[in-house]
Amino acid sequence: MKILQVRFRNLNSLVGEWEVDFTHPDFESNGIFAITGPTGAGKSTILDAMCLALYGMTPRLNAITKSSNQIMSRQTGECFAEVTFKTGKGHFRCHWSQRRAYRKADGELQTQRHEISDAETSHIIDSSIRGVPQQVEEVTGMDFDRFTRSMLLAQGGFAVFLQANASERAPILEQITGTKIYSDISIQVHERTSAEKDRLKLMQVEIDGMPIISAEEEQELLLGKQQKEQEATALHAQLEQKKTALAWLEGLSRLQQEWEGAKQDQALIQAESEAFAPQRQRLQRANKALGLAPDFTGLAAIRKEQKEDQAALNQCQSDRPASEAAMLAAQDSLKAAQDSLLSKKTSQAEMLPVIRAVSILDTNIAARRNEQQAADARLAQAEAELAGQQQKQQNDLAALEKLSKQMDELRVRLEATAGDARLTEQLAGIRERISAIKALAASVTAKNTEATDAETKRKALQATLDSSRSQLASAQKAFEQAQADMSQEQAELAAVLNGKDLPAWIELQSQAKAELDTVTTALSAWAEKQQLEQSRGELKQKDTELRHEQATATGQQQKLQEEIQAQEKVVEDKRVDLARLERIRSLGDERQKLQDGLPCPLCGATNHPYAVGNIPVADDAEKQFSEARQRQRQLESDCNEVTNRLAIIARDLVRLTTENTALGEKLKATADKISSSCTSLGLTAEAIADADLEHALRQLESEKKALHEQAKLTATKAARLQGKHSQAQTRVAQARDDVAKHDKATQAVNNDLDTTLAALTRLQGEAAANQTSCDQAMTTLQGELAEYNVTAPDLVSLDAAYKTLEQRQKQRVADSNQIVALEKKHVELTSQTSIRADQISKQENSLAELQRQREQVQQNLKALLDERQETFADRIPAQEEKRLADEVTAAEQVMENARTTVDDAQKRLHELETKAKELSQAIALRQADLDLANAGFAVRLTESGFIDEQDFLAARLPEPERGQLADQASQLSDRIAAAAALEREKSEQLAAEQQKNITSESNEELTAIIQDLQEKHQGMMQEFGAIQQKLKENDERRQLLQEKIDGLNRQQAEYARWENLNQLIGSHDGKKYRNFAQGLTFDIMIRHANVQLQKLTDRYLLIRSEDALLELNVIDNYQAGDIRSTKNLSGGESFIVSLALALGLAQMASRNIRVDSLFLDEGFGTLDEDALDTALETLANLQHDGKLIGVISHVSAIKDRINTQIKVTPKSGGKSIISGPGCRGGGKLNAEC
Repeated sequence: MKILQVRFRNLNSLVGEWEVDFTHPDFESNGIFAITGPTGAGKSTILDAMCLALYGMTPRLNAITKSSNQIMSRQTGECFAEVTFKTGKGHFRCHWSQRRAYRKADGELQTQRHEISDAETSHIIDSSIRGVPQQVEEVTGMDFDRFTRSMLLAQGGFAVFLQANASERAPILEQITGTKIYSDISIQVHERTSAEKDRLKLMQVEIDGMPIISAEEEQELLLGKQQKEQEATALHAQLEQKKTALAWLEGLSRLQQEWEGAKQDQALIQAESEAFAPQRQRLQRANKALGLAPDFTGLAAIRKEQKEDQAALNQCQSDRPASEAAMLAAQDSLKAAQDSLLSKKTSQAEMLPVIRAVSILDTNIAARRNEQQAADARLAQAEAELAGQQQKQQNDLAALEKLSKQMDELRVRLEATAGDARLTEQLAGIRERISAIKALAASVTAKNTEATDAETKRKALQATLDSSRSQLASAQKAFEQAQADMSQEQAELAAVLNGKDLPAWIELQSQAKAELDTVTTALSAWAEKQQLEQSRGELKQKDTELRHEQATATGQQQKLQEEIQAQEKVVEDKRVDLARLERIRSLGDERQKLQDGLPCPLCGATNHPYAVGNIPVADDAEKQFSEARQRQRQLESDCNEVTNRLAIIARDLVRLTTENTALGEKLKATADKISSSCTSLGLTAEAIADADLEHALRQLESEKKALHEQAKLTATKAARLQGKHSQAQTRVAQARDDVAKHDKATQAVNNDLDTTLAALTRLQGEAAANQTSCDQAMTTLQGELAEYNVTAPDLVSLDAAYKTLEQRQKQRVADSNQIVALEKKHVELTSQTSIRADQISKQENSLAELQRQREQVQQNLKALLDERQETFADRIPAQEEKRLADEVTAAEQVMENARTTVDDAQKRLHELETKAKELSQAIALRQADLDLANAGFAVRLTESGFIDEQDFLAARLPEPERGQLADQASQLSDRIAAAAALEREKSEQLAAEQQKNITSESNEELTAIIQDLQEKHQGMMQEFGAIQQKLKENDERRQLLQEKIDGLNRQQAEYARWENLNQLIGSHDGKKYRNFAQGLTFDIMIRHANVQLQKLTDRYLLIRSEDALLELNVIDNYQAGDIRSTKNLSGGESFIVSLALALGLAQMASRNIRVDSLFLDEGFGTLDEDALDTALETLANLQHDGKLIGVISHVSAIKDRINTQIKVTPKSGGKSIISGPGCRGGGKLNAEC
C-alpha cells in the first residue's frame, strides 16, 4: 500500500483546505522527508487526516461521532479528509467529512459521511459508515490497529513495547500478531476435557443405578406367564361359545321382527294402491289429451293471430280523424313562422352600422385607460423607492456611528492584553505538559497501588503454597488406595468371565435368545397351519353346497321367465278385447242415428249389428283381463324371488372364493415361515414328518432356554463386576488427576510467588523514578505559568490554571477577529451611504416627470368618454349585436320546426291508411283457415272420447303433475312386488334359523354367563400383561445396560484422548498454549528487529531472556558480548532499539501486505548527532525497497539532515499553514506554498 495524495480542510490548527501530493518528484527522488514545526503547530494533524479518510478515527481521538468532534477547527462549520492510495488491487480514494447545521460554527453536528471509490473511474464502491472501513481492510489487508502499527507509528508509540513488562507485552504481541486463537484453543481443550470427564462420571452413575432381576425371578415369571396364557385361552374358548349362542338368539328375534314388519309393509302398500285408483284414472285421461296437444296448439295460434289483427284494424280506423286535424294545424303554424322571420332580419340590417362605429370608440377608450393605469403604477413605484432609499440612508448613518464606538472599545482592550498574544502558539504545548505531569502522577499512584497489591498477594500465595503441599500428600495416599481396589476388582472379573470377555457372553446370550424366539415362531406357525387347513376344508364343503343350490335356482328362473312371456301375450289379448267393447259402449248416441242399408260415417259399413240392442257386455272380459293380469304379477313376483336368491348365492360364492384365496395365501406364508425358521435352526421341514417336526422343535426349545439362562446369568454378573472395575478405574484416574492437579498447583503457586516478589521490587523502583520526573516537570511548568501571572501550586490547580489561560487566549482571538470584521463593515457602510445620496437626487427628478405625463393621459381619456355617451349611452355593442342575431336564429328555428311538424303529420296519415288496408286483407284470408281447423279438431276430439273442447281442457294436466302421477303408479307396482318378495325371504330365513336350535338357555342367562367369563378373562389377561411387561422391561434394561457399558468404554477412550491433549496444551486461562505460541512469535519478531537494528548500529543485538518468556535482553558487542537488560539502555539507545522493534513489528503486522509508505511521529529528540545520522540513513535506505518514509519531529537537527521537508508554520489566531514540495493551499499548487 502506498499513499499518493492527502487532502483535508479545517482540521485542528490547519484552517482552510490543504493538499499534499506525495507523487511530487522530490519525494520520489529522496525517499525520506520530514514534517517539521514547533510543538503544537499541527504536524500530527496530517497523519490524523490520513486515518480519518481511511477509517473515520485517529490514534489520538479514536472515532468521531455526531455528538463529539474535537478535531474540527474552531469557528468553522465543516471539515473533511481525503486520501488517494494504491495497492495491488488498484487505485482508490477515500473521503470522510462532517459539517455543522447550515455550515455555521455554532450549528449542531450532523451525521458524518464516509465513502470509498475507484480513483480512476470515480465509481463509488461503498458509502456506509461501517462498510467503508471494511472495504479499506479488504483492499489493503489492514484494519485500523494494523495500519497504525505497520504504516503509521503514532506519537508516543515507539517505546510502548520496549518499556512494557512481560505481562504487558503478551496482550500487545497477541493483538499485533493475532495469537489470541491459541488462548482460545487452550481454554477450549481444558473445558472439553472437563466436560468429557463429567460425562464419563455421569455414565458410570447411570450404569450403577440400573436394576436387573435375577435368573430365578425371571424363570418364575416365565412359568407364571405360560400358566396364565393357558388359562386365558380356555376362558376365551368358553366365552366365544356363549357369544355364538347369544348371537343366535338375538338373530332369531331380529328375523321374527323383520318378517312381521314385512307383512305390515305389504298390507300398507296394497292400501296405498287402492287409494291411488282415482289418480290413475286422471292419468289415463291426461295421456289421451296429451296426444291432441299439437293440434290444439296450432288452432290456438291461428285464433290468436286473427284476434290481434282485428284489434289493430279497429285502432287504425279510430286514429284517422285526429291525424287529419293535426296536419291542418301544422300548416297554419308554418305560415306564421315565415312572417316573423322576415321582420327580425329587417331590424338587424338597420342596427349593424351603428354597432360597428361604437365598437371602434370603445377600443380607443380602453387603450387610454391602460395608459393611465401604467402611469399611476410608475408614479407609485417611484415614490416607494425614494422613501425606501431615504430610510436606508438614515439607518446606515446610525450604524456607522455605533461601529465607531465599538471599534474604539476593542482597541483599548487589545492594548491591555498584549501579553496574551503568545498564548496562541504556546497554549497547546502547555496542555501537553500538563497531560504529561498528570500521567506521571497517575503512574506513581498506580505503581504504589500495585506494590501494595503485590505485597498482599505475596502473603496470600505463601499461605496457599502451604495448603497445596498438604493437599498433595493426601492425594498421593488416595491414589495408592485406589490402585489396590482396582486390582482386586479386576481379579474377580477375570474369574467370572472364565477366559471370555463380556461382549462374547452378551453375544452368546443374544444368539440363544434369537434362536429361542425362532423356535417359538416356528411352533406358533405350525399350530396356525393346522387351524388354517381345517378352515379351508370347511370352506370347500360350503362352496359345493352353494353351487348345487345355484344350479337349481337357475332352472327355476328360466322356467318362470318363459311362463311370464306367455302370460304377457294373454294379458295383451284380453286388454285389446276389453278396449274394443268399451269403445262400442261409448258410441251410444251415434249408433242411434245408424240405419240399415246406409253407410256408417266412421267406417262406411252398411251392416250395423249393434245399432239397436245386442250390445256386448264387458263384465266377463274385465274379469278375464283381471285374472290374467293377476297371474302375470304372481309369476313376476316368483321370478323376482328366485332372482334375489340367485344374487345372494352369487354374493356368498364370491365371498367364499375371497376367503379361500386369503386362506391359501396365509397357508403359503405360514409354510414359508416354518421353512425359514427350520432352516435358520439347522432343520429341514420337508425331510421330517409332521409329528416328528413338532417334537424336534419342542426339544430344541428346551435346549435353547437352558443355554440362554446360563449366558444371561454370566453376562449379568460380569456386567456388574465390570461396572465396579470401571468405577475403580475412574477412581484411580481421578486420584491421579488430583495428584497431578495438586502438584501442578503447588508449582504454579511457587512460580507466582517468585514472580510477585520480583514485581514488588520493580514497582517500588519505578514509583520512585516516576515521582522524581513528575516533580521536575511541575517546577518547569510553574515557571512558564508565572510569565502569564498564573499560579498552580499543586496538581489539582493545573486544570484551573489551564482553563484561565485558555479563556484569555480565546477572548483575545475573538477580539482580534471582531475588530477586523468591524473595520471591514465600517468601510462598506461609508461607501454605501455616499452612493445612495446620489441615487436619491436622481429619483426625485424622475418622479416630477412621471406626474406631468399622468395628467396628459387623463385629459385624452375624458374626451373619448363624452363622445361615447352621446352616441350609444351605456349599452354594450357586442351584447346588442348578439341579441339581434339570436332573435333571427330563433325565428329561423321556429320556422324549421313548423315545417318538420307538417311533414310528420302527412307521413303518419299515409301510414294509417296503408296499415288498415293490409290488415283487412290478412283477416279475410285467415278466416277460411280458421274455420277448417275448428272442424278438424272437433272430429279428433270425438275420436279420442272427449265430449267437446271444454271436456278436453279439463282433462289436461301440467306436465310436472302428469309425470309425477306416472312415477307414483310405477313405484307402487314395484313396491308391491318387492314387499311380497321380502316377506317370503324373511319367512324362509326364520324357519332355517329355528331349525339350528343352538341353545336352550335364555338371553338373560347367556348375558350373565358371558359377563362373568369376560371379567375372569380380563383379570387373567391383566395378570398375563403385567408379567409380560415386567419381562419386557427387564430385557430392555439389560439391552440398555449393555449399550451403556459400550458407551462407557467409548467415553473412557475419548476422555483419555482429550486428557492427553490437555496435559500438552490445555489450561483454564489459556496461558499454556498461548505462551508457547507467543514464544515462537516473539523469536520471529526479534529476528525482524535485529535486521533493522544491524542497520542502525553494530553494537547491539536483541535476544530473548532465558529467565522469563517475553523478557528482552541485548548483547553488547562493544563489551565482549555481554548480555544485559534493555532497561539499562540510555535514552538514545532505547530509541534506536525501540525504532528497530517498531520496524520489526510493522513488518509482522503488515503480514503479506506490501507497505510502501511509512510515517514516524516524534521520538528523535533523545538521539545524539551520530545516532541521529545513523537512524536517518537507515530509514533512507528503505527507499531501495520502494518505500516512502515520513518523519515528524520538532528537532531542529532534522532540518539540516533531511532536504525534503513539509513545514508547519504557526500564525496568529491559533492557525497554521503548511508549505513544501507538493503542498497546496488557497487553490494554487506550487513547489512551495
